Amino acid sequence: MAETMASPPREGDATTTPQLQAVIANATTFGEAFDTARDSGLLRGQGTSPTRGPIEDRDRREPPATAAATDTSGADATAQPAHAEGAPTRGANSSRKRIAASDDGDGWTWPRPTKTSKVYQGNLSKFMSWFHEANPAYKKDEEFTREELLEIKPSAVHDYFALNMFGKTDYEEDEPVKEGGWRWNTLDFQKKSFSYFMPNKKPEWCEGRGNPTKAEVVHKLMRHVKKLEVRGLGAPSRAKRPMSREEFVTELELLKKQPDWNHRVKYVTMCLWQYHLIGRADDTCHFEVDDPKGHVYDFALQTKVRWSKNVLEERGCPDQILLGANSPIWCILIHLGVYMESYLQSHPNAKLLFTEKSGMNAADNLKATWSSRLRKVVWSKAEFEDVAPEGDDSSGIGTHSTRKFSTDFAANCGCSTKEVEIRGRWKHSRGNVVFVYIDVKKKYEDAKVAGVLCVGGPIKYELKDEVASSISLQWIYDNVVPSIRHRYPRDSRLCCNLGLAMLYACLCEDEELVIPEHIRTRVKTAYEALGLSETQPVKKVHLCIIRVEDQLHIEPVTTDVVVVGAAENATGGGIGANNAATHAMHANTLQALLIGQRRSETMMSQYHMANQASIFELRNWTGSQLRAINNNLRAFGGTIPGGFAIQRQRHHEELRGNNPRSLVILGDANGHILETPIQPARLCDRPSSLMMLWQEYKVGVNGNKPAEQFTRAEKADRTNGTRQKYHDRRNIWKLIEKLVKDGFTAEVAINKIHQVYGYNTSITKIIKGIVADKKRGGHPNLK
Repeated sequence: MAETMASPPREGDATTTPQLQAVIANATTFGEAFDTARDSGLLRGQGTSPTRGPIEDRDRREPPATAAATDTSGADATAQPAHAEGAPTRGANSSRKRIAASDDGDGWTWPRPTKTSKVYQGNLSKFMSWFHEANPAYKKDEEFTREELLEIKPSAVHDYFALNMFGKTDYEEDEPVKEGGWRWNTLDFQKKSFSYFMPNKKPEWCEGRGNPTKAEVVHKLMRHVKKLEVRGLGAPSRAKRPMSREEFVTELELLKKQPDWNHRVKYVTMCLWQYHLIGRADDTCHFEVDDPKGHVYDFALQTKVRWSKNVLEERGCPDQILLGANSPIWCILIHLGVYMESYLQSHPNAKLLFTEKSGMNAADNLKATWSSRLRKVVWSKAEFEDVAPEGDDSSGIGTHSTRKFSTDFAANCGCSTKEVEIRGRWKHSRGNVVFVYIDVKKKYEDAKVAGVLCVGGPIKYELKDEVASSISLQWIYDNVVPSIRHRYPRDSRLCCNLGLAMLYACLCEDEELVIPEHIRTRVKTAYEALGLSETQPVKKVHLCIIRVEDQLHIEPVTTDVVVVGAAENATGGGIGANNAATHAMHANTLQALLIGQRRSETMMSQYHMANQASIFELRNWTGSQLRAINNNLRAFGGTIPGGFAIQRQRHHEELRGNNPRSLVILGDANGHILETPIQPARLCDRPSSLMMLWQEYKVGVNGNKPAEQFTRAEKADRTNGTRQKYHDRRNIWKLIEKLVKDGFTAEVAINKIHQVYGYNTSITKIIKGIVADKKRGGHPNLK
């Protein structure tokens, strides 16, 4: 403490006497030194702050004399009032150490600096410069003590806001906001900045304690400002408007007209990536190369938007699907494949997806460069201004306009607000405990909006039947996406998906697709070497996105009807209201037919499995009854001479343990000894069906013990291959058991497994399929 206060005295500070120096040396905090010095009468006036000067009579101030620089939120901040005569001034080189903890023992400390808190701190420093009449003004990174923050009263916050709104503290009811005054959004941001550093920021202001920004006088001013904005008396809005569809298409076209790879390939891909994920520019710049992954549906991709502003916990960023679009200029798979193949060819070990730099500020620099290039080569051009909406009185276009455009586009195409909110990762309503229990993985809602954003409808790329036998996956890896395959050696689905999209684009004659010439030449040369007569080996198959019960289903549609988002032709042309209504009607009709067909198939399969189960149970019951009859005949001798003697000899042998068949000796009510065989822990050799496997697990077959009741030693028994059989069949048993716990019957669960892996597939192949899907998180139709 002594080291902290040993700086030379400044003009206006209390006189540094030997007594005051002794108080400072023995104190541990500024508050303690100030209280001790004030009680001892060592300060010049009872209302003097040890570091800031006089603090009394600060509830009302005059309007500032001059305007200050623009604040961090975009509004012009008001200059600090003229320094009062005789008030202390703050030296330019003065410094003060940080207070470790509060005197009241509440654990308050100055918050640690973060990217957000630095912006808040700049706003607080401007306010405290006005509040303390500091000359010169405090620096943006100035830190304040707990005592100084507790000096702030609601009236001071109100006056500061009013001065920046009206230029005076006493304003009329219908007085308009001054030119350059703050809007409600700026007030709210300033209020949040002050509240972030308040020692008592949680409680409302009451009886002189609490958070001064939460006082009623401040809330009343903010309500008044919002009412003025509704009446047209507030400051003009500086918010960026949503981009129109024509503007977004023009933006892509203007970027493709530039001569360099960054504009023609990289920035176009970034714009489409932001559009399809309904993301912010900041989100797009922070994606890493390892974020895109293959989907369970092999024609789609998935990724996590971990950098989203509203994602505050890990469960808040589930995997989100990316689908191909029928219109090539809107297809993210084509553009992402072309970009990643050329990007990874030059930077195979890059970390970030859209920049080869890896420093701490790499993403921020990319965002600044991207937005700067958009302003210079797109938004300022006459071609872009020509397609702007007429009568636009907003502040124009910004990087956030793309997110607003994709949100509006999805909503206008029929998606509900809730579905768009899920796709855009907006926070749910606060205060509802139910959101803690609802899973954030809304796969159908996310896929539905993703399909709507695919102009022309969602599609998948697949090889035509005529060339499917001539073009292998390895050929695609070697000739179409070698750089992508080298970076993703274990993600075959991503490589295949992007490879098919790139193969289609390289052999397509669409002039709107920009593909580096060396990539197009390599693919064409390799394809011509195959000697195939087909000029375009890849076809596009439209997809139907539906929900059956609680499961997402993406089904291929072999008709000419475009199902989701089909209100546009393949070239991305205009859309009419009649066409949109017609296609929506076809989509609903087709969806209803598909759901009805699937339910009929499910019911038929249930009846079939139920009949098989009944026959199997009857067969087991009949066999058990026949075995009981035969055992009784043998037990009492039957027609075999000497049967009782043989039975007694066998009985004694089994008691001595000479016979591998174990017995349990029980007695009846009359004292007669009864013999009951223990079921052996064995598994059948060749189960004929999944139902037989399930019966083996629950009740046992052929008189054997149910596999569910096996002990650890019995599971590990290598006799008759029990250990390996149990290890393999356990995958089916656990999957059926999970589906049964979810509310399905055993017959329905088995039918769902057959729907995924085939009705004629052997049990061994079904087990292998389950194991392979388990490594990828499980099949989506069996979750």
